[in-house]
Amino acid sequence: MRYRSCLFPARSPLSLSACEFRASPTVLEKPSYGLVPQVQGKPRLYSVRDIGMEEVITTCPVQVIPTNEVSPLRRSALEDLCFDWYQDRYAVSLGAGAFVGHSDEPNCYWRADRATRTVAIHPRRSIFAGEELTIDYFSGRRRACAPVNRCCTERLCKAELPKPEMPKAVVTSDPTFGRTLIAVRDIRAGECISEAPARVVSNRVLKKFGKVTMLTDLAHTWLQRFAAVVLGIPAFVNHSFSANAFYLENRKRRTISLVAYENIAAGSELSMNYNGHPKDKSPLDWGDLVPMERPSPLVFSLN
Repeated sequence: MRYRSCLFPARSPLSLSACEFRASPTVLEKPSYGLVPQVQGKPRLYSVRDIGMEEVITTCPVQVIPTNEVSPLRRSALEDLCFDWYQDRYAVSLGAGAFVGHSDEPNCYWRADRATRTVAIHPRRSIFAGEELTIDYFSGRRRACAPVNRCCTERLCKAELPKPEMPKAVVTSDPTFGRTLIAVRDIRAGECISEAPARVVSNRVLKKFGKVTMLTDLAHTWLQRFAAVVLGIPAFVNHSFSANAFYLENRKRRTISLVAYENIAAGSELSMNYNGHPKDKSPLDWGDLVPMERPSPLVFSLN
């Protein structure tokens, strides 16, 4: 088995079934949406059941980009993941929010929460099972290229609907690291905790990408020469020299999976070793960007 190391320290390391931000991880439900891997060349979100007007579809963590880093972000081929934030800043959507499609007649809208650094996706009307989840990009979400005007009228049939699972871990607030990832049920060694799509950054834009420090904090190696920003849970895993999880890349699917290295009890914080192997104690040589490590494991109460 090949363990992959981080290219940069992922201070706030991010999946789909577990990409949501929860202030209280005690009340969990199966997601109302699922990811279809390839629709017109890109992953898209579809409702897997009828969604009422009163529901919140998902609450996604975002990475806020400082004003002075907006310009290199525009040249890094990642602007299509951005929402307008405030004071000329962008917020890069992580998790399900990165895959909401565009429509001139959207069935959803988004609402930012600066305090928790999240974007919530709300239904604009009642949504039926099999509909693609869409927003109007021009109402706040920017793209490097203007999206093609489109209306989503076709629905997936029942057999085509993705089958989301109950999340095994969720992102929550943490006083030391800002955000962290905790297990919401017991996880066995070798079990895949989450598989998330990755955005691969080529050599051509790697130098420009490196100037966006808030994103290089979320970057992992990809084929040794490239960087990949994982758009889900593995991006929120903090560093430890005695890690209980590691990640594996799937080149064909362009995904990064977070896998349990040992048995993990419900309520425990998930961690990975940025050197690659969970127990590798080699010095982390990243200059001023050396990630912190907790002096002792953190356990959350799920009662």
